[in-house]
Amino acid sequence: VAVPATLIAEGRCIQGEIRNIGAAGVCMQTEDALEPGTEGRVLAGRLLAFDQFQRNGRVLRCEPLATQDATEAFQVALQFSEPDPELQRAVVKQLSEAGRLSS
Repeated sequence: VAVPATLIAEGRCIQGEIRNIGAAGVCMQTEDALEPGTEGRVLAGRLLAFDQFQRNGRVLRCEPLATQDATEAFQVALQFSEPDPELQRAVVKQLSEAGRLSS
């Protein structure tokens, strides 16, 4: 998964890209760091089976990433406030259809 997204936290709109997603949370690559414990909302357009994707959560960790250019980047792990079984089914379905899910 590599989907443009916005993380709204601390009164800021942080642009980034969703890289991993599951029923319990999401990892985003951003140019802004966030402190663990920060509450936020992830927004994305078309993502898996969702035309508009929105989930509330809390930052678990934020780690700097090594990048090939001079820009600074961070991986932000956001745990959803409530796990989403529908989201998990959509992820499994996409992986299965792409042949990336082994039995």
